[in-house]
Amino acid sequence: MIKRGFFKLRSPRLYYPTVDPEEDVSFIEIPVPERITLLLPQDKIPPGELYAYIGKQIKTGENIRLSNLSFISPATGKISSIKEYIGYLGKKYYAVSVETSEDEWVKPQDGFPFSVPGCKDLSIFLKFHPPINHLVIMGMDSDLCICTNQIILKEKKEFIKKGIDYIHREAKIGIISIAVPPNLKSFVEDLDLDVYVLKPVYPNAIPKMIAKEILKKAIPQGKEPEDLGIGFLSAEAVANLGSFSEGDLVLEKLVNVISQEGNFYVKARIGTPIRAIFEKLGISVSHRDRIIFGGPMRGKTVYSLDTPVDYDTDGIIIQKAEEIIPSSDTHCINCGECVKVCPVNVPVNMLVRFLENSLFEEAIQYDLLSCIECGLCSYVCIARIPVFHYIMLGKNELKKMEEKNV
Repeated sequence: MIKRGFFKLRSPRLYYPTVDPEEDVSFIEIPVPERITLLLPQDKIPPGELYAYIGKQIKTGENIRLSNLSFISPATGKISSIKEYIGYLGKKYYAVSVETSEDEWVKPQDGFPFSVPGCKDLSIFLKFHPPINHLVIMGMDSDLCICTNQIILKEKKEFIKKGIDYIHREAKIGIISIAVPPNLKSFVEDLDLDVYVLKPVYPNAIPKMIAKEILKKAIPQGKEPEDLGIGFLSAEAVANLGSFSEGDLVLEKLVNVISQEGNFYVKARIGTPIRAIFEKLGISVSHRDRIIFGGPMRGKTVYSLDTPVDYDTDGIIIQKAEEIIPSSDTHCINCGECVKVCPVNVPVNMLVRFLENSLFEEAIQYDLLSCIECGLCSYVCIARIPVFHYIMLGKNELKKMEEKNV
């Protein structure tokens, strides 16, 4: 009998998709639907302030200023309702519904926008303390299967140049670099930036991995790259800031839609329900099918066809019911596969024992807060334990405990 060691040198080789710089990409325009829905974070809006807007007419591009944030209307129409919406891990939003009519455009106002397609909250680049002094532009998506940022980099390089100038000027960020796959290295050399070439092997494009492996700055447990003055911004957001600097508003999100019917790139107005996208593409969704916002490793499942496209919706994956491998409620069998595959050496086999018993504070000693959320542990788990979801739940519960104690 050959005994298998607990540790091994090789991990699963999961490759990021890459695009051909010379290949033309076709985009499918999704018409503005009869109703759009905007998701605004409740924690930034005083209770009751938003409800005064019910029944009011707004115009495309109009900047709606509230006490702690502002948002740009992506369509013309009447605000018909405002409801509470619970998102991933219990995050609370206001769902602002707008009954749309023909576009009446308003010229964008001066000032750094709060959101652009590609980034839901840009305020971090203006208000973070310590300030962001190094920005890395992501020319590659952090999850598998999705090519949104590579497509934007290829199609909108001139606007990315303008966006870089705008960020230097408005956000006062001194160092700006760009991370790309090997196939796009020559394509970005004239941007006059430091170019980081990422091997297209998962999870190399996750920001914390770039900070650790490329910038040689390991992120301390429980911290984010921004705590070290490092920010990450998608190529799409930078290109749209470039358009904004020219007085042009981009209110459509580029979304990579993957289904049995094909691989599509669509442009949809922010707030468009995914139902409208599926109807346009001829995609049928049945009971028990899974709809994922994002990629297969780090994506989030949504449960309604009325879920809107948001500023950070890079990809939508439809997984048919018969293709879904169900998770298990069994306990860890201590095979060690999760430990072998973890890129930051978290003792996952020990960690999950505490998490599945809701011992969240005790889980900190087993590096819960060091996890970079790549999802490889769930991918290799022989027992089909939803390890990744346990970890996300544990982090969220700790955050709620901290907020309660403040």
